[in-house]
Amino acid sequence: MTFCLKWCMDSVCKHSNSRYAAFMELWNNKSGTFFVKKTSICLGMENTPTIPYDKESSDYDHEDNKSWISQFCSKSENSYFVEVDTDFITDAFNLYGINSEFHLYRQALNLILDRQNFEGMDSDIDDDELQANAECIYGMIHARYILTAQGLDAMLQKFKECTFGTCPRVYCNNYNLLPIGLSDKPGNGCVKLFCPCCKDVYHPPLDYSHIDGAFFGTTFPHIFLLAYPEYITNAKKLFQPKIYGYKIHESR
Repeated sequence: MTFCLKWCMDSVCKHSNSRYAAFMELWNNKSGTFFVKKTSICLGMENTPTIPYDKESSDYDHEDNKSWISQFCSKSENSYFVEVDTDFITDAFNLYGINSEFHLYRQALNLILDRQNFEGMDSDIDDDELQANAECIYGMIHARYILTAQGLDAMLQKFKECTFGTCPRVYCNNYNLLPIGLSDKPGNGCVKLFCPCCKDVYHPPLDYSHIDGAFFGTTFPHIFLLAYPEYITNAKKLFQPKIYGYKIHESR
């Protein structure tokens, strides 16, 4: 063991132009295992400065390398969204009718697709306004994407992970919820949560009340349950109002 280590170190030093020597100390503990205590090998890199690792800077670089879509969906307040495939976005057929609703449509779409220095980009455009347009356009595209086979599969994973929460109704036994919009046009209310068990609709947590219901649409939960009928269920028990143990007649 000692011979092999010494031979390897000698071989490395002989074939390097380093002015440094390789130092190694070996000692044997009671179990007979050899340990490398100290090693300093420089392969012609004695003039190379040491660059300290900056975790915070590294995190920012990692964030900058993310696509716009990945950055948007990775935010905790946007966890209801799935990442729309760029091939779906670049197909003009899938975007029919959306462009008429936004005056910065082309610029926002290029931002979503990470197209840098694209034609028609005006330096006078307010960044916040452009970002707001991009988020709204992405939401409208998202509502269409989640009705496709690929989109439904992505939403299924979130459903299984209980991303949308569980039904607050006692007799639904914490059945997983699905997002739904009460309108297909933006600006008509925030996203709601549909229970496949009791078929009722609930308000989302406050953290998600900023999400427009049109970004999921009125159709999604019903298409989802048609695609995955194994998740269709009915409330097995209904609450029966009583007064002093006597059931109240339905006419009352």
